[in-house]
Amino acid sequence: MKATVKVYAGLSLFAAVLVGASQPALAQDLPKMDVSIGYQGAKSGDIDVDASPQSPAQTFAGNYKYGFNADGSVPLNRTFSALAELGWIRNSVEEDPAASHANFNAVNYGGGLRWNSRRSDGSTGLFAQVVLGIQRDTFDVGSGPALGRFINQGYVENSFQVQPGVGFVFPMNETIGVLVQADYRQVFSDKKQSMIRYVFGLRFNQR
Repeated sequence: MKATVKVYAGLSLFAAVLVGASQPALAQDLPKMDVSIGYQGAKSGDIDVDASPQSPAQTFAGNYKYGFNADGSVPLNRTFSALAELGWIRNSVEEDPAASHANFNAVNYGGGLRWNSRRSDGSTGLFAQVVLGIQRDTFDVGSGPALGRFINQGYVENSFQVQPGVGFVFPMNETIGVLVQADYRQVFSDKKQSMIRYVFGLRFNQR
């Protein structure tokens, strides 16, 4: 009986030593920080703009074709990371490319939590995340006849947003990967705007 107790005690001590020794190795596998930069675009429902008293209200497709995105994350453990995000998208409406256009711009910023499926070297493969933040929408008239159609119709609106999404990082080497990501963004404005946001870029991890 005493021999059995000694064996169990010895095995327990050995397991504790192994677990303790594995913790620094696990920490070394994880990057200190991940940073992503790239192109951001989005597709939303139609956007309504009140026109001048001389013209009826105008409706435009919510096709944000221009933009960028940048985010950074710090690992909390092997599975989860805390992240911060900043981005911008633009929808330029051109009725007459030579003379008339108006612009919808949206700046988004916020923070959240990212779940990571990590490879053996600690880099991220598949990931899912949720970001809470603010979207700042502006509408401004560019030039030409649009200036007369939308006089006094510029606006600025700050709205709370919730943005869950998924993505994948294809590794190029130990520190750089190609990022592909898609998100659903719900913006709690007066129009309750929702959009599909997509990102293509690069992710860098600091070792």
